[in-house]
Amino acid sequence: MLRISIHPHLQIRDDTARTPAPALDVSRLVALLGHIEATGNIAQSAEAVSLSYRYAWGILRDAE
Repeated sequence: MLRISIHPHLQIRDDTARTPAPALDVSRLVALLGHIEATGNIAQSAEAVSLSYRYAWGILRDAE
């Protein structure tokens, strides 16, 4: 039996700004937000998606 696995990678970028910001990795953001919703804890959620606590906060800040 053939198994197909899809792993999309989404990014958002604003190319209209004078100095474009780095692309926002939406895939990681969605995974992180899903875990935060389930656990209510950023530290546990960051660990669950293999991110450091500081990097997770950075992703959340960039998504504001």
